[in-house]
Amino acid sequence: LMAHKFNLSKERTIFCDFHAVKELLLSKVVDLLIIDSIAAISYEKGYGSKHASLNIKAIVKEIESINNTIRYTNTACIVTNQFRNALNGGVYSYGENYFSRFFSIKLYLTKIANRTKFLADGFRLSIFLKKNKIAMDFEGLEFEMDVIPGEKFLMEVTEIVEMALDKNIIRYNGKNFVFEGITLADKNKNIPIFLMGNVDIFEKIKNKALNTNLPII
Repeated sequence: LMAHKFNLSKERTIFCDFHAVKELLLSKVVDLLIIDSIAAISYEKGYGSKHASLNIKAIVKEIESINNTIRYTNTACIVTNQFRNALNGGVYSYGENYFSRFFSIKLYLTKIANRTKFLADGFRLSIFLKKNKIAMDFEGLEFEMDVIPGEKFLMEVTEIVEMALDKNIIRYNGKNFVFEGITLADKNKNIPIFLMGNVDIFEKIKNKALNTNLPII
């Protein structure tokens, strides 16, 4: 697996970097291309940050060219952007109307809490599926997830815990979280830390959570 990162140079225009990316794509050695981000590119000093709003149309042409190359080389591409506060209230995504037609899937990510649901580390993220040309039935869905630094196992534990709480496999008695008479944690929600040190209990909860249907209400 090879990773290549292109940093924009103040002495060069953005077109040089787009050209380099296209040449790399045509070599067919790239599986994933990440463009981070549209707003950063449009404000790049060597490309005229004083006229960023006028740069969008030029960038669209470059993105369109890269999009055609991506289709030819069967490369996956992720493009990021930022939300900005509008003068009349609300938020907007810079150049969104111009670039939307290129995307098969569009996600809106918003941090909704500075901590995760069960841990003080990481943060809680809201994800809104704005567009999905691959599976249109899923458009408009909104869900939440925890972004946790560290090992993958910790993320698995938090997902299973949330599933077990939804299915009443883990219960909260007003003071503690309990599973089959075993106290897992108190109201401070340190359940994942306890389960990481008690893998046998976690496996029992996991098996029940994955093999138990939600009750019909």
